[in-house]
Amino acid sequence: MVEEIVDIVEWIKKYSFLDGVLNKYYEFDNPVENDKYYYRYTPVCDLIVKEPHENIDKHKNFCMKLVRNLGHHSDTHDFLKYNSELCYDLNNWIYNSVMKHKIPKSIITGCFDEYNFHMEKIGQPARCFDYSYDNIYEDIINIIILKIFESNMWIVKNIISESDTINYPLQSYVCECVKIYNEMRNRYCPNSDIHYENGERTCNLLKTLKQTYMSFIYNRPHKKYKIPSLDNVEADYVAKCVPQELKQIVNPTSSDNETLDSSLKSDDYGNPRKSPSQEAVNKENQKGTLSSTVSTAVGTVAGASSILALLYKVNKEFHLNV
Repeated sequence: MVEEIVDIVEWIKKYSFLDGVLNKYYEFDNPVENDKYYYRYTPVCDLIVKEPHENIDKHKNFCMKLVRNLGHHSDTHDFLKYNSELCYDLNNWIYNSVMKHKIPKSIITGCFDEYNFHMEKIGQPARCFDYSYDNIYEDIINIIILKIFESNMWIVKNIISESDTINYPLQSYVCECVKIYNEMRNRYCPNSDIHYENGERTCNLLKTLKQTYMSFIYNRPHKKYKIPSLDNVEADYVAKCVPQELKQIVNPTSSDNETLDSSLKSDDYGNPRKSPSQEAVNKENQKGTLSSTVSTAVGTVAGASSILALLYKVNKEFHLNV
């Protein structure tokens, strides 16, 4: 199971090669109180954030930051130069703020409505749009992480193809994104029969990510790095991302298997154990996550879940320590 990420900025800080992404977040999140156009943002957000409640100051502060970031209340015309990349980064900042500070959707809608009205009034097409991740995809935080991964694959490609030494945080980053991709694929795209729009869009995004990753990262020279394939992701993840000591749990040796087999056949008193029901085996086979590779090896042992928890814990510590 992938560790739940609640703040993308804190997650990005682990990886120095993503400083460009981090700096954009800081720029969008800069305090607004000392901005020279602050007096223009205030009346706009007074109309958008009206109902008094305990978080009104926090919500109004976010509103003014978003109005500032859209740029249309400044005296410059820089906002007319906004491109899709900047607007993509802006939306990532918006939805990280939504998840972190519980910003109501109505505030985002109000800010973009006011922006669109202004652009129409000056006879210009809108440069930025509300991507409405929450109405398009499942699992917004992981979607944003994978979008950041996709848009920064050129950084990964350059490092793995040119460096003679291993950048361990980069190796960990690739493995973590591969794990997120796989768990989302198993959760939302177990087969091609998807009957709701968010699920279909999520699966299409994952499909595009896979194509980009395989051609741009996996199939390029990567010297000393262990880059998992997304064609055989679960086995390749275990082979390339799981520490050696944990592979003994995932792929025990023949002697380990004999010991395990013996322990499965009888208890501590030599009494034969009951075999698990076929129903339990079927349920285990249907889990479809990276940890199912591990649980297959030990799935019939009483307390196997504790071994899975150990695997996740040590694997997490491994990635943090490298």
